Amino acid sequence: MVTRTQHFMNGFYMEDGSFINVIYQKNLDVLDVPFQIQKNVRIPVGTYKFDELTLTYNTNPARRLYERFSYNPMEFYGGTKQTISAPSACAAAATCRASCSSAGTTCGCRGATSWRTWQSCASTTPCRRGRPSAA
Repeated sequence: MVTRTQHFMNGFYMEDGSFINVIYQKNLDVLDVPFQIQKNVRIPVGTYKFDELTLTYNTNPARRLYERFSYNPMEFYGGTKQTISAPSACAAAATCRASCSSAGTTCGCRGATSWRTWQSCASTTPCRRGRPSAA
């Protein structure tokens, strides 16, 4: 497999500490052998060009509660794929953070369509009585 990627990114920071990122990526994959991405979906040998756009808005990460919203449509091996995500995080104190993430991806490729969602939560720094605990 041979891969080439051209990555272009612009970020805009706002006065309130939030920011917007716009990413455009051109991809080229040349497959020497076919591979399977789903049970009934096989990507054949060939040259594939696909473009990817990522639009992200992030509120100020210094705030106690902040969110990020991302939308990522793209071409994908002769089909399409798009991902929408909305993670958020909260800080009980400057050293304690917890985050939750929710996202979904839809993929239509080679006659098959799928939708997958996932959620996850994690404490990035375990807290006890307002102080980080020894993990």
